[in-house]
Amino acid sequence: MSEYTKELQGYVDEIKGIANDLRGLPEEYKSLKARAEEVEKSMGELAQSVQTLMDERKSMAGGITADVISAEDIKSFNNYVKKGIAMEANGPSGGYLVVPQMVNRIIELQTDMDEFRPYANAVTIGSNLAQVPFEKGEPDTQWVGEIEQRSDTDNVELGLANIEINTVQCTVPISRALLADGAVVNFEQYVMDKLAKAITKAENAAFVNGSGVKKPEGLFACADIPKTSATASATAITADEVIGVWEKTTSATDKNGAYYMNKKTMAAIRKLKASGSGEYLWQSPIAQGAPATFNGFPIRILTSAPDIAASATPIAFGDLKNAYTIVDRNDMFLLRDDASKKRQGQIELTIEKRVGGAIVQPKSMALLLMHS
Repeated sequence: MSEYTKELQGYVDEIKGIANDLRGLPEEYKSLKARAEEVEKSMGELAQSVQTLMDERKSMAGGITADVISAEDIKSFNNYVKKGIAMEANGPSGGYLVVPQMVNRIIELQTDMDEFRPYANAVTIGSNLAQVPFEKGEPDTQWVGEIEQRSDTDNVELGLANIEINTVQCTVPISRALLADGAVVNFEQYVMDKLAKAITKAENAAFVNGSGVKKPEGLFACADIPKTSATASATAITADEVIGVWEKTTSATDKNGAYYMNKKTMAAIRKLKASGSGEYLWQSPIAQGAPATFNGFPIRILTSAPDIAASATPIAFGDLKNAYTIVDRNDMFLLRDDASKKRQGQIELTIEKRVGGAIVQPKSMALLLMHS
């Protein structure tokens, strides 16, 4: 039961107490007692509705608990950001250790803003290393008689892929006038939005092209993903080559399969036409909000994906959720800097988030390698 519900229950109990004092006045007692019971019933229905909404929000957030950020946590956060006053949630070096409820909220905001994260597998941990199951190869099968000797089927390797946790640091400036302006009612939401956007931009670039050194391994930079080569040109793509990327993957990827590329590459694919009819091969979305398709599969934009160029890999196809895992640490650190931009009338907020990412099932994806 929440503090608010307890407080309301206290009022109801008080009304019942007054009603008991009025037992000698039948009409007044009956009326007040009925009103107390009506309020108690409404309170129970309200509590159930709130719980239902929280359960729905948790489901929509992909399993992230929709924690309620307490008034004390919001006060602590605002005092640190606006005034530099760190309260009980102090981090190292006088900074602010963001409470778990706010960490969850920032990750939820990232999921809404992100190009990559909604299509990958994402988990949250409390350690510095994540181990994710992987498999190489397919197990052998055989048909045997009732008493026939069975041979070993060992054409598959099962193991754990280690995903290291890296630190991403993002700094956002905020004007002193905004800090002093009481017009921004939901100030902590405004700050979390800005921080989430900054982190998301950095993470997107790493998830797509990261080297794996001090940052996540990028989808388009993974050497273990199968590749199909473009032979016609180093600077142009044919329809057959786009279909060839799909052909390079297994049939198991088709259910959740999609093409991934940047906007320039998407524009090039939109211009491809059938040789006989001259009709565009690109299929426009069938409904508002739905993705366009090519070869029957969705096309999704990743801004940081490579351009079409010699020896580049501008197109990926496959089941990204099966192929790529993102690992979030469940803590963040916030630091306020009053000095660096004081001449511009600004403070700087620097947030550090710990995150990792890697390809764990390379055969769930394929890349188009341009001609050199």
